[in-house]
Amino acid sequence: MKSAIVLLVLALAAVVLARPDTYTDRYDNIDLDEILNNRRLLVPYVKCVLDQGKCSPEGKELKSHIREALENNCGKCTNAQRNGTRKVIEHLINHEEDYWNELRAKYDPQSKYVTKYETELRKSELRNPPVRHDQFNWEGAPVGSTLRRTGLLARMISTLTATVS
Repeated sequence: MKSAIVLLVLALAAVVLARPDTYTDRYDNIDLDEILNNRRLLVPYVKCVLDQGKCSPEGKELKSHIREALENNCGKCTNAQRNGTRKVIEHLINHEEDYWNELRAKYDPQSKYVTKYETELRKSELRNPPVRHDQFNWEGAPVGSTLRRTGLLARMISTLTATVS
């Protein structure tokens, strides 16, 4: 019996020591910009981590580490994960405030951890106005800003007024 207990303790120690120091890097090469700029891709991830929708394998992995990553300041994150986390949080704070507030309420209800991110990553509305979702077509392309930037909107209006007159 004693040898079984010793064997069990040694097996448990081996499992603890074999635990990786960082989270898996399997998803480190995901194109976050593509996800953040397309609500059809972004919303399912947010719904997953809020327990409001189905989870992809990437979403399950993310959800399983959120609380721990917040509590230990992303101590087990790879560099890519740290940078990605900052990018996603910045986007949510500045462009998806309702989702950000839901995530805060779920994962940090006392605001012990997220306040530092908010202070640092919240941008001035004058420099970075919030995205209006009526500017997006069904694929998530920012039609309004594209038209303004390229001057297409002005040309379209002048063409329309010329045809009406």
